Amino acid sequence: MRIFTIIIISLIVRLVVSYYQLHSPNFYIQQDSYATYATMLAHGTINNVSYFDRYNTRLFPGYPVLIFLLTKIISSPILAGYLISLVSSLVAIYLFWKLTKNTVFTLAFSLFPPFWVEQATKVATEPVTVMLLLLGLLLYRKNKLFLAGLILGFATDVRLISACLFLAIIFRLLTAGKWDKPIRVTVGFSILILSLIIYNYFLFGASEIFRQFNVYPVTAQAKFGIYQIVSDIARNIRNHDYRVLFSGFLYMIFSFWGTIKLYKRRKTSDMTHILFYWALFSLIFIFSYGPPELFEDFRRFIVPVVPALIYGIML
Repeated sequence: MRIFTIIIISLIVRLVVSYYQLHSPNFYIQQDSYATYATMLAHGTINNVSYFDRYNTRLFPGYPVLIFLLTKIISSPILAGYLISLVSSLVAIYLFWKLTKNTVFTLAFSLFPPFWVEQATKVATEPVTVMLLLLGLLLYRKNKLFLAGLILGFATDVRLISACLFLAIIFRLLTAGKWDKPIRVTVGFSILILSLIIYNYFLFGASEIFRQFNVYPVTAQAKFGIYQIVSDIARNIRNHDYRVLFSGFLYMIFSFWGTIKLYKRRKTSDMTHILFYWALFSLIFIFSYGPPELFEDFRRFIVPVVPALIYGIML
């Protein structure tokens, strides 16, 4: 019953956070325009030529499609997106417990870091991404490799960084000499990635089958991640924005600390091995290519890999 107590506590904390956020004049419930994207899908205006609509199409469609489907039952896309985030975060906590069977680890994951809790109260991709990644990892542990690939493929259709867990699993299987198993994971994963290409083909046309990859670098002004972070730090020092500096460095320490501890304990189990590669590949992904203000948004970008980092730190 301990896990259900943790889930109830987590729900109460998230509802309290929601209450205070909704009464804050500076709070904006959408992390990005996901509910707007879902509305555009419903109205058939997703391929509008205006800059605003084109900018929205940089977003991967997995989460907006979920919102769109739920609005068939709940008319408000904002409420639909909020409920997906809230429920996904609670399911993710349960899946983390199923993977670890450790109450203390699960309690830490349910409430830390604070930004993970905050994202569960917004229309944001992080909660559903974490849920899907943990589900994919659980299916892998149960040797349901094709299904694991499908789930990880859909997670990648929600957030591209999800592919890092797929790569971690493949890398682990290959290094362990299990040559036949990567094929089953890859087939499942490829089916959902192919669905993204098909989605782009029918909505945007044959020339835009890689729409998100074409739009994002231009509209988001993406740059080499390490260079961008150095530039962001210098800008915050000039602006004397020490709160942002403290928060950014704190989340970086959290990320490197968790990854280093996973590296040191990677040989203790197959799961620890995979979690290390997952954390490592995710950090490489984040530092390779990112938008302006990557340092300020670093806490958001590491949320999908928070389960691995928490596990590493708690070891």
